[in-house]
Amino acid sequence: MGYRQESNGDNTTRSITGIVVMVVFFIGLFIIARFVLKLLYWLSPLLFIGAIILDYKTVVGYGQWLVNLVKRNTGMGILAIVGSLIFFPFVSAYLLGKAYLSKKSKDIQEEQRRHREGDLIDYEEMDSRPLEFPEMERRRRSSEEDDLLV
Repeated sequence: MGYRQESNGDNTTRSITGIVVMVVFFIGLFIIARFVLKLLYWLSPLLFIGAIILDYKTVVGYGQWLVNLVKRNTGMGILAIVGSLIFFPFVSAYLLGKAYLSKKSKDIQEEQRRHREGDLIDYEEMDSRPLEFPEMERRRRSSEEDDLLV
């Protein structure tokens, strides 16, 4: 039986290459994540305003949840408020997504209600006076017309 002998130099090169590829991959992933976080940080006020425009009740509901959390458990409530301020870009993106889904849900429910109950149509109210038709004269048939009809 023959055994194949591998040199250690080839195995070491593969290990180093794998480690270098992994380090480059994680550096690239870090750069992409940093870019996305910066973009989200700068867009967060617009996202928050968009959430208010789409459905202000989601933002009000989030604020009420924070207030109720402070009333029930003061420590957790304050921690949640501080966390909301620190992670404001994520909170604003969450509120925008929730407002969008809430608006779509309401639109679909309204469409189903209209389909179920039927749409109201515009109508024009007509006068209730009876129609008057002009009197028509009766013509006597001539004998030639009688011959043609028979």
